Amino acid sequence: MFQIDDGLLKELGLDSLRGQEREDFKEFMRDTLWARVGEELTDGLSDKQLEEFGYFMDGNVDGMKSWLAQHAPGYQEDEAYKQFKAANTDLSEADVLGSYGSLLWLQKTRPSYPQVVEQKMDELKAEIKSNKDAILQASSQA
Repeated sequence: MFQIDDGLLKELGLDSLRGQEREDFKEFMRDTLWARVGEELTDGLSDKQLEEFGYFMDGNVDGMKSWLAQHAPGYQEDEAYKQFKAANTDLSEADVLGSYGSLLWLQKTRPSYPQVVEQKMDELKAEIKSNKDAILQASSQA
């Protein structure tokens, strides 16, 4: 996939951003990307599908367990689930179920998810590249 990190800022010509401004810009990119991906993925979903995805986004443990029981019975025995849980012992049950379950939900409901993320990331990168000079100018004036 991709990383929104210092390497990406360098690729975009923004490696001169420093300190908190650098971190703020990476956060802006993440927030913008996920908002655009979310908008694309939720377009055309039924109310029921939106409610289901809301279980995972809102940390609704009962809702997540209900969805998983219906769509992925025995998920606790899935190697991917066991590995994720073992590697993230610091996460709450809601966080583990939310991370694992949201990926399953996306695979079942929006199998084009990886392509949507890639498309939206490419669009965001193109916008940033075309506005690089203005971004750097605003940064130097801050």
